Amino acid sequence: MSLILMSEPDSDKGSKANELELGTWFADQYGQVFTIALDDRTSERRVFCAGNFANPFIPNVAAHYISVGKILMPGTILQITSIDKNRQGGR
Repeated sequence: MSLILMSEPDSDKGSKANELELGTWFADQYGQVFTIALDDRTSERRVFCAGNFANPFIPNVAAHYISVGKILMPGTILQITSIDKNRQGGR
């Protein structure tokens, strides 16, 4: 399953994922949806990719490399969809 950005309220642009607060949801310039989560194994902040181009995963890059296209404010509407097994990752 994955999340697809369906509609959202007006919001400010961010800069990089490492500058965001824990629990912040955001999208990159491609519309890929992420959140800042707490890793319960290490108690470190992690960027969690919730979809829409791939199954949910934790990116294997530092948060300061992940650009923030827009912050997803409360009231943002997301749709949960199934992942096509023939379309793994990629943009």
